[in-house]
Amino acid sequence: LYYANAADGNSGTAYGGSALRPGDIKFKDLNGDGIIDAKDNPLNYALAPIKSVDRTQAKPGENIVYTISANNTRQDPATLTNAAISDTLPANTEFVSLSATCTAGTPVYKFNGGTWQASALPAPILNSAVTRIEVGCDTNGSGSITAADTLAPGANITVTLTVLVK
Repeated sequence: LYYANAADGNSGTAYGGSALRPGDIKFKDLNGDGIIDAKDNPLNYALAPIKSVDRTQAKPGENIVYTISANNTRQDPATLTNAAISDTLPANTEFVSLSATCTAGTPVYKFNGGTWQASALPAPILNSAVTRIEVGCDTNGSGSITAADTLAPGANITVTLTVLVK
């Protein structure tokens, strides 16, 4: 897990001091006070992502399939808001496909920091230009992820990302 706010002094540093990794969950300073705390994202490290890969080695021209699953393990207050999974594509790979499931709501997708969209295809950008994906569960029907989107206790987001090794 990492913070995405330079004002908080944690930009680029993972929680606990380790390096950032694909699949890390990003927190944002939503209320603009320069501090990342429960007022911004009441996740409190309760959205525990697990990332797996279908192979340990791949040659150019082969696909690698990543699965990222995150469950709401929070107890009090139990409901999470603004929950999304972010992942950076590994070096020397190209986006092939993306799918997601949510225990509640509809998956919405964001590519390279663009706008939320219902399609898991990165249009209007080319697959070769995708470097980062974000997936959330739209529970209020707005078509984006906001504080009104909630992830109940025990709820899950699962993302399957396929990349091609260059």
